[in-house]
Amino acid sequence: MTVEIGVELFEKISDKLTGESEFRKRKEETLYQVPIIGQLAASGTLDNPGQLQPVTGRCWSVRRLTCFGWTAGSVTVYINGLEPAAPFSVPAVYTYGRGEFLLMPHDKLTVVATGITGTMTLMGVADCFGEWYLPHYIG
Repeated sequence: MTVEIGVELFEKISDKLTGESEFRKRKEETLYQVPIIGQLAASGTLDNPGQLQPVTGRCWSVRRLTCFGWTAGSVTVYINGLEPAAPFSVPAVYTYGRGEFLLMPHDKLTVVATGITGTMTLMGVADCFGEWYLPHYIG
């Protein structure tokens, strides 16, 4: 009886460890960082989904946005062209914690430069992960 309980307990622990190992491997394959890059040579709107939007089924957690290179005017980064998420009245660097600036699949960043002189450059980085991983990422 005691041996059977010990074997059963060992099997359960072994299964749990195997499951955790598989989860860690899947996590390593799904969570990585992507660059955010854009540039405007004059006032206008930067709307480039290829560089400013997660691909289908993926989420972005923006971790850093740096905006520089202009001397007058302002730049605002919007989510989906509607919600102002990062207003730059002067060149600056903004940093965000995990899950603070989240883009779900099909969300995108749009950058609007108003009255700028010079060339505005936007650089940054975002954690990129599968939508399935979101509860683990913010949990």
